[in-house]
Amino acid sequence: MELSGGRDVEAGGLRGKLYASVKPAGSAPRPAYVLLHGIGVSHRYLARLHLKLAREADVYTFDLPGFGKASRPPRQLQIGDFAAFVGAVLAESGVSSYVVVGHSMGTQSAWNSRSRSPAGWRAPC
Repeated sequence: MELSGGRDVEAGGLRGKLYASVKPAGSAPRPAYVLLHGIGVSHRYLARLHLKLAREADVYTFDLPGFGKASRPPRQLQIGDFAAFVGAVLAESGVSSYVVVGHSMGTQSAWNSRSRSPAGWRAPC
């Protein structure tokens, strides 16, 4: 399953894709989830979960740099690079409070991101 409407995002010289399902501005506040895929997969791995969560929450799912429809990075990336990328894209997108759901490498990126900027985190999954 593939999500539609992904947009190209860039941070720290890295490029990825962000798939967002959010209610329009002015709607009642909803919880927000950030879904991070593991190594060797893409946003498609979490697409069904994205759609289910989007019924009750704002959801942000990534194709991390070098995965899915995201372009290949100019160098080999470390977990901290993915974490910094996610944090910067979320901050630029105005996402300030969220629950992170990670799979495999996505979990490592999530925890690394939390250590860099814990302010936005409500809970890890």
